[in-house]
Amino acid sequence: MVQWLGKNREWTMPCVMALGTALLAGGATAAQQSPSAQKFVSPQTAQPVPGAHSPSQTAPKVEPAEDTAYKSFYDLQPNQPVEQIRQGEAYLMKYPNSSYRELVYSRLAQAYVTNQDFRRMEEDGTKALALNPNDVDALATLAWAMPHSYNPDDPQAAARLQKAQDYAQRALQILPTLTKPDGISAEDFEHIRSERLSEAHSGLGLVDFRRGQYAQAVPEFQQATKPANSPDPVDFFILGISLEQLPRYEEAAAAYDQCGKVPGTFQTRCQAGVLQARKEMAAHPAAANP
Repeated sequence: MVQWLGKNREWTMPCVMALGTALLAGGATAAQQSPSAQKFVSPQTAQPVPGAHSPSQTAPKVEPAEDTAYKSFYDLQPNQPVEQIRQGEAYLMKYPNSSYRELVYSRLAQAYVTNQDFRRMEEDGTKALALNPNDVDALATLAWAMPHSYNPDDPQAAARLQKAQDYAQRALQILPTLTKPDGISAEDFEHIRSERLSEAHSGLGLVDFRRGQYAQAVPEFQQATKPANSPDPVDFFILGISLEQLPRYEEAAAAYDQCGKVPGTFQTRCQAGVLQARKEMAAHPAAANP
């Protein structure tokens, strides 16, 4: 059974997380897309930002019709995953050698996450990385989505967690080295970079969580939930669970309190987590402040 943990979704979905022998059921709702649909590309030209996307070979000249088709795909909004998939797949069929294909594969991977088609997400994300191993959009998408759509019954579950860890660590290596190109404001560039950093830390934290390595998961989720990163309530929720296991009940209550402030189906569960952590603090005063 796939254990899907959604982020920033327009719908409610089931969520099951294994924690020792306990099963916690829940869901997530929110505003638009996950991971962030903003990409390291220049909106004015729909061209890759140097350093984030750079074709592995010299790009051929782009014909006007091809350029127009790509810009039509690029202009689609993140809440249009079905149309993104339709146009993106049609574009790749018509222009299989396009110099834009890395960008199309990378964006299709995000659209497939939104559409909960994780097999296609992984296929297209991998194709983007085959063209450019430093594609931070594809790295962050794969790092975030693979442990969020984890299936413990999959014979390849451990290997997939390792892949997600590798993708996250690679993204975290590259992102600090990127410099702002022309065609994008410093504010927008830093916002997009912070979103990618958040996704990579969230993915890495969830890999540790899935492995039962709660002490390692905590700092990753703390990085993922920094205020500058548009924190995801699901990250706060799993941070709270991880802190309870250590046991660091006062910090757990604070994490649950943060996700309990966000409307959605996780809100009630997070509010209950605050009460439970405070009960544990009262019952175990020495553990409340280790």
